[in-house]
Amino acid sequence: MSACSFAGRRCRGRARTYGRTGNAKAAQAALGRTEELLDSIRPGSHAPEQLAYMTHARLAADATEVHRDLEDPKGAFAWNALATPMPADRFTRATGIRVAVLSTSHLQNRELERGLTAANTSLRILSNVHSTRAHSYLHDVTRALAPWKGNPEVADLIQRTRTELPAAA
Repeated sequence: MSACSFAGRRCRGRARTYGRTGNAKAAQAALGRTEELLDSIRPGSHAPEQLAYMTHARLAADATEVHRDLEDPKGAFAWNALATPMPADRFTRATGIRVAVLSTSHLQNRELERGLTAANTSLRILSNVHSTRAHSYLHDVTRALAPWKGNPEVADLIQRTRTELPAAA
C-alpha cells in the first residue's frame, strides 16, 4: 500500500473517531488532511486498486457521518451534497446507512417530517440487509426520535424498526 493511501485511510479513520468523540476541531483537521492527500494523487503515481475506494465522493459520505456525530446537521447536509448518489439496488447497505445518517441529521435539525421520510426509506432498504452495523444506524435514528415518541408516525416507525430489524449489538 502506498504511503498516501495509508495516510488517507489513517486521516479518514481519525476524522471518524474525532467525530464520535465530539472533537470538532480535530475532526475538521483530519478531514482537511484527507482532502489534501486526495488532491495530491496524480495519475500513475499510486496503484489504482489501493486507492479505488478512496475518492472525494467517499470522503464526502464519511464527512457527512462525522458531522452527524458532531451534531452539526448543516455541515452534514453540505458534505452530503458533495457525495455521489448511489443506486440502492447496487449499493444496498451503503445507501441504507447513508439515508439513516441523513435522517438523524434532519432530526438534529428539528425537521421531523424529513427525518421520518428518510428513516422510512432507510428501513425499507435495510430490512433485507443482514448487517448488525447497518441496522445500528437505524437504531440510532430511533434514539434521535425520542423527543417525538408521542407522535403516532414516530411510534409506528420505532415499532417497525424493532420488529423488522434485529437489535443493535
